[in-house]
Amino acid sequence: MRPATTPTAAGLPRRSVLLTGVGAGAVLLGGCTLNNPFSTAKTPAARAVRDLAPDVGVAVQAVVEIRTQAEAVADSASRFPAIAARLSGLRALHQAHVDALVAAVPKRVDTSITGATAEPPTDARHALLGVLAGEASLRDRLDGLALTAESGQFARLLGSMAAAISQYSTRLQHLAGIDSPFPGPKLPPLRHGPEAAPALQQALAAEHAAVAVYAYLGAQASQSRQPALYDSLETTYRAHRGRRDELTVLISGDGAVPTPAAVGYQLPTKVANAREMTDAALLVERRITSTYGQLVESTADAMRRWALVALDEAAVRQLEFRGTPEMFPGSTSRS
Repeated sequence: MRPATTPTAAGLPRRSVLLTGVGAGAVLLGGCTLNNPFSTAKTPAARAVRDLAPDVGVAVQAVVEIRTQAEAVADSASRFPAIAARLSGLRALHQAHVDALVAAVPKRVDTSITGATAEPPTDARHALLGVLAGEASLRDRLDGLALTAESGQFARLLGSMAAAISQYSTRLQHLAGIDSPFPGPKLPPLRHGPEAAPALQQALAAEHAAVAVYAYLGAQASQSRQPALYDSLETTYRAHRGRRDELTVLISGDGAVPTPAAVGYQLPTKVANAREMTDAALLVERRITSTYGQLVESTADAMRRWALVALDEAAVRQLEFRGTPEMFPGSTSRS
């Protein structure tokens, strides 16, 4: 893998994400100063925040969680200059996420609160491991907040932030020579609610296409001359086939007929060498990441939980094919 580069930012849902249904309540507040809704204060202003829109409270909690972890990362970078450069990407990521959330809530809502942080360990390696553990915990909390969001668009933004943390943390582990993989999302089990059939069918169609492309790429790769690429293509092919089968079961379980695979697909034309095959695979993963971002936006409950995990896995798979971490993977559609 290549060293981490400056992350890219996709087009983001801005203030409109959380202002829907909030404006009338904000007018009634007049000149009140709104407090953090998670404080213990029982003031009218604190209650008013909770009464505005549930997603405003979710956004503030997300800001608190991100800022708390950002301070822990900053403390480790300050105490151990040897790892400061490696942590710069995470610090930029946290700031971009905070900026996006602050821009999305009413201006009078207090988003300055930060939680308590622990003292970093006494050596650089354990400090780095502590940062990675904190990032995994933050990722899971953001995914958990995405599950509670009423706005599908906002849930997609939070899921994108969580996936970005997995990308950056996976790259950080590689640069630090840590062999164990960054842990996948750990989310609570949820009951199934009403699902969004069109979004599920769209995801299934995308997985059918991915399976076809990877089958083709695997046939072009040489197991003897390109063993690493061949293994990555084979592993990824199996992952997409598994997701395809899961989606087929989910759609059938709702009494619908799953979208069948197409008779043929437009396959990559430039696959003469490892670089071209890698580029083709990366394009597939970027498209699939956006597809699962859309699925997060269009679903709720257990299906959104499933989509969040799929989004996270697709974002991390991009790194297998020379992808670079993004600020908001899966937040926008790709052609």
